[in-house]
Amino acid sequence: MRSLSMLLAVALVGVALSQNFRGFRPPRFFRNFGRQEFRPQQQQFRPQQQQQFRQQQQRPQQQQTQTGGNGLWLSWENKPGKFTWGEADATCRGLGLQLVSLDSPGKNNNINGLIGSNNIEYIWTSGRRSGGNNFVWGNGQRVGNYGWGQTGGNRRPQPDNRAGGEDCLAVLNRFYPGDGITWHDVQCHHKKPFICE
Repeated sequence: MRSLSMLLAVALVGVALSQNFRGFRPPRFFRNFGRQEFRPQQQQFRPQQQQQFRQQQQRPQQQQTQTGGNGLWLSWENKPGKFTWGEADATCRGLGLQLVSLDSPGKNNNINGLIGSNNIEYIWTSGRRSGGNNFVWGNGQRVGNYGWGQTGGNRRPQPDNRAGGEDCLAVLNRFYPGDGITWHDVQCHHKKPFICE
């Protein structure tokens, strides 16, 4: 008896759908079922739109996410949060870029201006300790002496390796009293925003 009731209910629903019962109109897929093959509609482009679409698809992701036309990728604008040096380095490499190397006084001044104008507390750079108090940039150049801070946690000039294992180079924005926007050796597990180039 129960199966007969169920069969009757299914038959009534089928009849109602086929007769557009009470203004109900089944979706087009069901109305055309069996008459033609269902195909999702494809977006139509004009020739100029199609060319722009292809160019956009071919453009590398790094170019789509650069800011200011200066070739720099700023984590605080594109991927908010703070990251260890390793996470920052991996993100830049994933974009086909590398952490910023402040390998000239002019470039150092430009990045300092960017950090200062955006009120960024600190950032990672590509600088890594290469032995003793020597550091090297990610591009292979030796780190010069023009950006190191004159004070730190022990009130000593940088690099000081005060906590041990301070093998990564960060730029700190007036972090210590009397210090400007300067370089500091920092343990690589700390989390900071970063710049890729």
